[in-house]
Amino acid sequence: MIFTLIGLGFILVYLRFHRWSSIGFSFYWVALSIQIYLLFSALFYKIMKGGFLEGYAITFRQIIASQKWSFWNLIALGAIMGKINTFQLFIFTLVSVIFFALN
Repeated sequence: MIFTLIGLGFILVYLRFHRWSSIGFSFYWVALSIQIYLLFSALFYKIMKGGFLEGYAITFRQIIASQKWSFWNLIALGAIMGKINTFQLFIFTLVSVIFFALN
């Protein structure tokens, strides 16, 4: 996992505005997107099952799915990162996680 993050960070080094901070930027977006995915998948699970009073356990399968989604999201962000600002990247992440969690 770590090697993939560092590799994607070094791929983004060519951007004019992000240069060497792109490795930290990729770590930040992966950490953010994993948390957002776990929150939205739990929310949609509760909506589908109909019970909001009992607890929710995060399984190993969901952690693996959140890591896969964060890598896919980072690749998609790499395609548009030089063109849009940070707030638009966050909105892109939110919209894509909603659709991925519903899927």
